[in-house]
Amino acid sequence: MDIGSERIRFWNYPLTWGVITLTGKITSIDSYTITIQTNVSINSTADIGNTKSGGATATISNGTYEATTGTLTINGGTVSGKIYNSAILVINDGSFNVLDNSQYGTLNIKGRTISSIGTAGSSAITPLSISAGGTVNISGGTITAVYGSFAIQNSGTLTITNGTVQNTGFADPIAVSNLSTDTVTIHAPPAVITGGTQGTIIWVPPKP
Repeated sequence: MDIGSERIRFWNYPLTWGVITLTGKITSIDSYTITIQTNVSINSTADIGNTKSGGATATISNGTYEATTGTLTINGGTVSGKIYNSAILVINDGSFNVLDNSQYGTLNIKGRTISSIGTAGSSAITPLSISAGGTVNISGGTITAVYGSFAIQNSGTLTITNGTVQNTGFADPIAVSNLSTDTVTIHAPPAVITGGTQGTIIWVPPKP
């Protein structure tokens, strides 16, 4: 379904939604195809598209006047977009391509792929960037940067207990960068880190 320059907005005012399930395909030329606010929960297996230059298929944020959270759970399909404030994104399957370098609140990655692919001579955006106060837990899936500065850049709290984080394309790629005083904990094995690390990392078990 092509909704042209319109967008779909889910928020709990004046009535309250239950859990929303999205299937099928939808596209828009608006800045966002879907916006999720004020504690709305969505389970998606849909393919959500956006044809506007610089547009995003989904934005998840707290409400304009309410300090509550929105949740998007991806069980399949492909979504790209931005996460703001205290929003929560849970990936069980499918993929989320981050179009913004600001991650706030809690992000739980359980499977599949977050990726950013550039070309030789130009850097791709870092696929996962964690700002101060943000919390990310990775227990599966793959974070991939091709010609990116980093696969993950951390200024919050990051825990990797499983899955793969990889950065390829450059001669000395950095998979995980932590140049803050916050905590990065990597359980490897079973987690697989392809590329170097930068800054303070707590390895479990400790590296010799």
